[in-house]
Amino acid sequence: YKYSQLLTANASGALSLPGMEWDTYTIAVAASTGYDISSSCAPQPIVLAPNTSVATKLFLSPHTSNSLLVDVKNGTGASIAGATVRVTKGGSYDESMIADACGQAFFGALTNGNYSVTVSMTGYQTSVPSSINVSDASRLSVTLN
Repeated sequence: YKYSQLLTANASGALSLPGMEWDTYTIAVAASTGYDISSSCAPQPIVLAPNTSVATKLFLSPHTSNSLLVDVKNGTGASIAGATVRVTKGGSYDESMIADACGQAFFGALTNGNYSVTVSMTGYQTSVPSSINVSDASRLSVTLN
């Protein structure tokens, strides 16, 4: 990586990084904190264009060994809040969540393995089920048309 830093937010949970070079960045939370990122407004990776700034909010949940964070976007890449995200694994797991205001749904405490993800929202075509192998902190981005 060209840029890799371990940083700590202030007492109010804010962190400012002035003078960052334009590029694409992914923010991670150290495992030692005991938390996982359960939502990120703006979704990651974060694209920082020249002469711009980007504000993002991270929402954290207690760490679990295996988790899945699903981003729901439309054809232009904008987040879709309120979409139903259904995650299944054979007959052993079947959960649905509503995407939050950031267009994301977080599924924690999963077991390793292949899961099927289907996303639906009024006014959009239901997504074709996506398959993802969940191991550690996994992420999936689904685009609805």
